[in-house]
Amino acid sequence: MLISGKGKLFIISAALMFATATSTLAEIKLTDTGYQEQGTGKAATMHRTFTIDTGRKQFVLQTNGASLGLVNSSWHAWELCVVDVNSEKFFAFNDQDALKTNFKERTTYKVSPGADAATLAATQDGQRAKVTLLLTARKDDDKLALTVKVDPKQKFWATTIGFECYPSATGPRHKLSLALATAQRSEILKPWESEKHVSLRDDESWVFFYDSNLDLGAQKTRGGCALFFAPEETVEAIVKLSAVHIDPRFRYGPGVAEMHFALLDFSDEKTNADALAYMKTLSEKGYHVGTGKPRPPAGTEGTERKPDVPPAPQVERRPYPLLPGGALPVVAKGESAYSIYCDSSAPSSVQAAAKELQRVIAISAGVTLPIRNEPTPPMICLGDNAPARAAGLAGQSLPYDHFRIRTVGENLYIVGRDTGDGEKTPFGGVSLGTRFGVSTFLERVVGARWIMPGAIGEEIPRKDTLTVPPMDVEEGPAFSYRTLSIPAPPVVNEWALRHKVGTCGSYGNSISSLIVNASHSWDDFLPKGLRMANPAWDAVDGEENKFCTRRPDAVAAFAENAVFWLQQHPDRQMVSAAPSDGQSFCRCAQCMRFTEKDAHGKESVTLNILDFYNDVARVVARDAPGRMVGGFAYGLCTYPPSQPVMLEPNVFIQWTPLNYYGLGLYKPAYRAEFERVAAAWRALTPNVSYWNYCHWHRSESGAPYAPALSIMKFQFPILKRLGYRGVTEEGTASWSYGGPNNYLLAKLLWNPEADVDALFKEWLELAYGEGADAMGRLYALLDDGYRDFKMNKESFHYHGDNYEIMPDKIQAIYVPRMGQIEALYRAALSAVKGERTRLRLELFGSNMVVFHYNLRKAGYLTNPEKSVFYRSDKEYEEFLQQPLPDALGDGVDWFRRDLQQCKPIEPKPTAAPQVDAERRALTIPKRSPAPIIDGRVAPEEWKGAAVAKEFRLPGSRTPAQQQTTVRLIYDTTALYVSFECEENRLAEMKTHSLPEDDMRIYNGNTAELFLNFTDNPNRCWHLTVNPANSRWDGMGGERSDNLTWKSAAAQGEGKWVVEMAIPFSSLGITNPAGKTCRANAARTRVIDGHREHSTWNAVNKSFLEPEN
Repeated sequence: MLISGKGKLFIISAALMFATATSTLAEIKLTDTGYQEQGTGKAATMHRTFTIDTGRKQFVLQTNGASLGLVNSSWHAWELCVVDVNSEKFFAFNDQDALKTNFKERTTYKVSPGADAATLAATQDGQRAKVTLLLTARKDDDKLALTVKVDPKQKFWATTIGFECYPSATGPRHKLSLALATAQRSEILKPWESEKHVSLRDDESWVFFYDSNLDLGAQKTRGGCALFFAPEETVEAIVKLSAVHIDPRFRYGPGVAEMHFALLDFSDEKTNADALAYMKTLSEKGYHVGTGKPRPPAGTEGTERKPDVPPAPQVERRPYPLLPGGALPVVAKGESAYSIYCDSSAPSSVQAAAKELQRVIAISAGVTLPIRNEPTPPMICLGDNAPARAAGLAGQSLPYDHFRIRTVGENLYIVGRDTGDGEKTPFGGVSLGTRFGVSTFLERVVGARWIMPGAIGEEIPRKDTLTVPPMDVEEGPAFSYRTLSIPAPPVVNEWALRHKVGTCGSYGNSISSLIVNASHSWDDFLPKGLRMANPAWDAVDGEENKFCTRRPDAVAAFAENAVFWLQQHPDRQMVSAAPSDGQSFCRCAQCMRFTEKDAHGKESVTLNILDFYNDVARVVARDAPGRMVGGFAYGLCTYPPSQPVMLEPNVFIQWTPLNYYGLGLYKPAYRAEFERVAAAWRALTPNVSYWNYCHWHRSESGAPYAPALSIMKFQFPILKRLGYRGVTEEGTASWSYGGPNNYLLAKLLWNPEADVDALFKEWLELAYGEGADAMGRLYALLDDGYRDFKMNKESFHYHGDNYEIMPDKIQAIYVPRMGQIEALYRAALSAVKGERTRLRLELFGSNMVVFHYNLRKAGYLTNPEKSVFYRSDKEYEEFLQQPLPDALGDGVDWFRRDLQQCKPIEPKPTAAPQVDAERRALTIPKRSPAPIIDGRVAPEEWKGAAVAKEFRLPGSRTPAQQQTTVRLIYDTTALYVSFECEENRLAEMKTHSLPEDDMRIYNGNTAELFLNFTDNPNRCWHLTVNPANSRWDGMGGERSDNLTWKSAAAQGEGKWVVEMAIPFSSLGITNPAGKTCRANAARTRVIDGHREHSTWNAVNKSFLEPEN
């Protein structure tokens, strides 16, 4: 094998050693080992080491032929610095470069000895520049001076120099608190934070890097390091603090061909306090690097250079006068000299942003700005490119999703953090910073608005002048994961992108830098066939799609399949471990041991689910390092555990509080707990997001609903303040009335502190013009109806109808307000003048035609033909088929779909057949001893009891097919009740063991008792037991109140039985003798899907009729 180096030819044998040279310079020693082979076989590498000993400090530098690093220090051992010139990188480390099989000497080294100093020069010659590192150490000094020289080969260029250091690298990762300090301040990154970007100021010429938690003296760990730099040379200096290392980055404009630094390392030498004091002393004594001359203004070219450096190349430009105050005349009276610059290698998202910018400006100002691939001032420069960096803007230094808009001289720069095509962020998403910056510019400067999808929703002001004021704005979202979940044909996705949000959850979200994958997944990773083959995994008394999470073998199988999925999807960062839908979990002894009660007295399986997430996460961390496990906190695990749980660092929680669905936050108790519960989840982990259907109702009949402004103003700022990383809100599918709801939610997903009232007012004025006031009152009318219903009519606890628009809401909210809705709509229609505003208003009206038709067919309306919304059956069918107006433009298929997919409303309930009021009565005897509550109904224990029998069907005196007998006795402490429920098909009767107060108890066979010892008909206790002794109790249909009572259930020959013992103390009764109680007993029988309801005292329709 032959290798040519330094003009010589060497023959390489099995043991390779180049000549070693040592120079002694008084007290300075410089040693160069030459390239040496380390290791054997395919793992053999080539290394070369330089040592400079000043007598006070020894600097050991090593190279693999491409990069250069500082050994045995807190600085990177293989990559002292990386120099970027127009995106070409110099001295970057790649472990493949060191392999003997790949070896190529990309760097030329020159050693320069001297009496008082020694210099090592390292030079790399690239396509866009030649770059030299000059490393100088002086006698008896502890600083390594670094000068970076750039000889550019392109006419327009900019430089970035990046370093990387590892203070306290020997400390445990979970204890690291990396920090920086200057003479003026300090910044600390806590262990639970992901990263922090710190901009250095012009008066800060040095910075010390350290760990605030681990210190050399106290922890016996590696110490900090520091550097001096020349702020007058830079246009931007930013330090990124991350979990393990610190990355300072310095950016330079054209004309700066020499950059100056001095590096210090305090490893194994100084504590943090001593090192910081030393840096301050050096600075106070006047130590500095660089020339000390003021830096050139950002964006200027041809600044003064040293004589030995060629002058900076000039960019061809045309004179174009700025307006007073520095404003840019992009378009003046229909003419423009500006172009849009987008590098040909820019990501497709940036190129699409250029086209969007061009399109909107052309519509607004009547001028189509050319899109160029070469910078030609005056220009609008898009993306992270050399001209932008020369102006002091570097997208890669920004956080993901962020952008910066800045005017420099005659140019406008819109630069964002952008991922390349096919590239992902470390969190599994993409970053579209420049695209977001363009959307923001078009809104704030051009005045464009997109109030709904398609041409009908685009509002772009027409003007022949576009003036850009002086700007320097940096912005990013409050939430890294932003989803407005709505049906999303392409036109809706375009609308959402302009608002900087996604429309689909999980990996369907194509705009967020963080992807949260928490979806019902148990059937995916533990499918039914696998569970059937392992019946021991089944959830005891749980649903078929659940399994026991306390079974190690079941958890291991689930985790193995989750890891396999991650291996099959290398582009996915997170796998879901969230349970399948439904709330019936395992009730084995081990699971019940960890089952708690939540704040509302309901069973909580949170501990079981979080332990399961942890178990899976540990396997994923071992077998798929760096990947995450996502999971819901939903349903029976909505509320955090009573005691904090240590979650694995790769667990991500998506809090999905079912109680708040369907505007549940209008209920005062839920509103009062929201921040407390949200904060409790955030305290468990920084990896938390929020997903809710609070601002959504399933409206399948065309019933419109309004945006809940007060909930929006309450909810979003709290989530931002607590540091939630993502938010998903379910939007409104129908844009004809749901436009403002979707618009406001999209705006708040980006900026939770936006002015909700101002945004809503603007939307109404843009959408409906002169009809805005009337439509605003119409929406307020609907919002008032929902608020009243939620606060005063709907049960407190969640049930499935909370987000359904069912007959209860139809009758309480819509029927009483239909006259007012129509009057306000007529007022708006008579006020509007523009064609577009009239068309949007008529979209709302067309939706009301559908709703009105459905109300009429269901029997809710009187004199419906008098309404402006009325259509006869024939007219209605023609209405559904009529073509859409051409003026609506393209992309309004969503409107046709909204109308045609509406469903009929459930018919208005008719009055049940009335039976004469009945007052059956019993006198309950007192006896002792009390019966044993064991489900046996022993005759000797119930001898002499009062008997209630001859149960009848509702609305009649017709006897039930299967009769029920109830017995009652009491003693001084309790009331005792037994039910004997005849059943001739006992073998066919299905029953399930359920959690306490689970509404699903009413899906099957039940025995029910109603007791009221007061004069208030609504103060009726309701106790329910099923054949498995599952129970429900509450007052007036509400389960928020609970009794202390005992029950037992059993099945016998031809019957099933229940026994109850109800302490008088829990009923508030002190002396039961002589008391009168309003009462009833009821039974539901379910066999083969058929139901039979029966009661002792006759009712017209419902068991809950207080008068019966």
